[in-house]
Amino acid sequence: MSGKNQILIVVIVLVCLIFGRINAEQPTSETQKSDIEQVTNKLIILTQKPVSEVREDLEKTIHILASIGDPAIPVLMNHFNIENQDFSLRHAIIRVLGEIGSNNAKATLKEIALSKKEDIPAHLKNWAANHFIQLIQKKEEVIPLLEADNPGVLNVSLIALQGMPLDSVLVEKVGRFLMDNNHAIRWAATEVLEKDPCVAYYDKKVDAIMQSINRIYSDPNANTKAPRTYLTYAQIDIQNFIKSLSYMEGPLTSLKNKSGKVDGTLKKNILFIARAMRGDSLVKNDIYSIIKDKHDVIIRLWAVRSLGNIGTITDIKLLQNIKEKDEYSCEKDLDVGAKRSEIYYPVREEAQKSIQKINKK
Repeated sequence: MSGKNQILIVVIVLVCLIFGRINAEQPTSETQKSDIEQVTNKLIILTQKPVSEVREDLEKTIHILASIGDPAIPVLMNHFNIENQDFSLRHAIIRVLGEIGSNNAKATLKEIALSKKEDIPAHLKNWAANHFIQLIQKKEEVIPLLEADNPGVLNVSLIALQGMPLDSVLVEKVGRFLMDNNHAIRWAATEVLEKDPCVAYYDKKVDAIMQSINRIYSDPNANTKAPRTYLTYAQIDIQNFIKSLSYMEGPLTSLKNKSGKVDGTLKKNILFIARAMRGDSLVKNDIYSIIKDKHDVIIRLWAVRSLGNIGTITDIKLLQNIKEKDEYSCEKDLDVGAKRSEIYYPVREEAQKSIQKINKK
């Protein structure tokens, strides 16, 4: 019999013994703890070896520990909490907790995600947060994770909250993330506000976006081109704010009122475009001005797009001219490795789409 099969038999025997004792529904005895410890020690040994060599045994051991359920958690966490514990072992323990899936396991995963311990790497906290979120029954359970100091945990938590009705306190909390230095957190928070189905705090959400516009160009990376796009980080911020104001549920009159009160050209243009995207033809002259004044490409692109919503047949000539002559170009990757690219005219393409939209009216 091979050594690998012998190990497997030992593990199966151990788990049978453990199940026999634990299923008696008695508090975990010292003997039971010893049995769990033996399987945990097996996990420790396996995580010290290359995954390619022990993948099958590792998966089986994780499943066995998960099948034991809550009694395994204290033993596992005793090992997890050892200072500077091995990364691979901690990674595997988080997987076990995720597979256990009980309330105790959820609470433990949340504790790891929110941990202040510096010896737990950020990506392990993020890993724990992901497993916690997979187990939740209601989006509200994610809210405590917004207290995390880990950008990865905050990002996945905000993504999980998208689509949940927000109360006043949560609107304020999420709104603060629009000012975060981490672009992923800003963008995820913007979508939380955008996808909130509740209109009760619409003005408060619009105000949060307007306030965050002030910080766009104070970001050190504002004019840096973001990966896998022709846009800079500042342009992506602007695009996300326009998109949210265009699609967020709420009264158009609120945007109209704010258009006359905000300061700064950028804020005014964002509001004009959002109103046009929502079908307010009263801003058509403002949209013309944005297009003709050669503003930042993302502002012009969205202005051209919005003209498809409020434009008429009389606007076809302007859009046709943009489609044929707009000068802004960039390289567009044709494959993942970016080994091939072509010249791309995004504003021209948007003009073509707006022409098609108007012709269908």
